[in-house]
Amino acid sequence: MKRISFNYNEQTDLKEALLGRPEKIFVSHIGNHIPNSITLWKGQKGIRIYSTIYEFSDRIEVGYLNFKETYETMHDDVLIDNKIPEEHLININKLLIEVDHCVIECGIELCFKHPLYILSGAMPFSLAVNFIEKDGYLFDPAYDMNEYTRESL
Repeated sequence: MKRISFNYNEQTDLKEALLGRPEKIFVSHIGNHIPNSITLWKGQKGIRIYSTIYEFSDRIEVGYLNFKETYETMHDDVLIDNKIPEEHLININKLLIEVDHCVIECGIELCFKHPLYILSGAMPFSLAVNFIEKDGYLFDPAYDMNEYTRESL
């Protein structure tokens, strides 16, 4: 079965880059508070997460996640309240969806007492992030949460 994996080409292991509580969170959005990137910032660098589209055919497109280390914010980034708990992170899971005999890595689950999700959104190039809803951002994943399977990162 074909697999569309996260896009991450940095020297630091992705799990290691995501571990720990970020000091700041920046969001970039497209109209009506729909996020299209989120940056989890620790120390002097952040990890920017955004969605890219994989096109199966003219009518079927699925988003998968990209991760990129960054040392500066983008001009349209907005600093939001840090909603990530100060408790211990238990695990990090990939969230997978199967489409046309292909598995797509389209989200992550940060496993705290209450899981935090960052997924490709229902709108092209958007994200669904459940821990920034109180800031007016929509949580609108591309698929129903029950349709995703989990795999440890």
